[in-house]
Amino acid sequence: MEGFSLTLSFLERSELITARDFSSSMDSLLRWLSLAERMESGRASRTVWMIRDMHHSTPTLVLVPDAPSASAVRAVRRIHENVRSWANAPHEVNLIPEEEDILRTMSALADRLDIVLSLDDPTDGVRLISTAATTVAKLRSMDMESSGVIEGMLESVTVHERRECSIWDTQSGRRVRVTFDPDMLDIVRSLFGCRVYARGRIVYNLSSPVRLRLEDLQAAPERSEMPISHLFDIGREWFDDFPSGELSTRMWTDGE
Repeated sequence: MEGFSLTLSFLERSELITARDFSSSMDSLLRWLSLAERMESGRASRTVWMIRDMHHSTPTLVLVPDAPSASAVRAVRRIHENVRSWANAPHEVNLIPEEEDILRTMSALADRLDIVLSLDDPTDGVRLISTAATTVAKLRSMDMESSGVIEGMLESVTVHERRECSIWDTQSGRRVRVTFDPDMLDIVRSLFGCRVYARGRIVYNLSSPVRLRLEDLQAAPERSEMPISHLFDIGREWFDDFPSGELSTRMWTDGE
């Protein structure tokens, strides 16, 4: 782990790389590294990435973690492997909402620059922004939108720069990002941590809901803890003790 680093080479596609594009691409990458480390370790990332070297012929940065950790190394390798596999097999892409947000931000830069990320072997670089653009295009081609209802646990609420919550959809087993208008903030807050029915315009990726524009929100009834075995034999005393075949015949022919 000692001496571990990642190299970022910035490739120009127009004239010069603007400061804004450089800042935006680096911000997206750092968000992705933080997210990947959280997914690897199960806790928030504490890694601070430092610039060890800069080269000027092709704008290049060499980044190292301030305190090398196994989770930071795994995070970088996770991104490297994912980008390489998505480039080769885009139909196998499976993103969580935070990853999709990062890739959509990166893809907006695709006509102006690219970033080649390499680790131990400089010849084994992967193109972050090109792959992001290809992946997002694939996701868009699979998206469909319709009105509907999802059921699940309302898990988070944010009003920082946007009004958004997330619902863990019980059918797909995925987190759905939900946006809502200011007048729905009180009901969203009141149902935080509860099972809910959320109605609105749903964007699906394949058959799984990924985003919802909220129109109505209601508490869902709590599910019964009664095991299904307790339902066996209920109502048996309603009928005479006939074999099931004879009972069915009598029911269908009754009154004839």
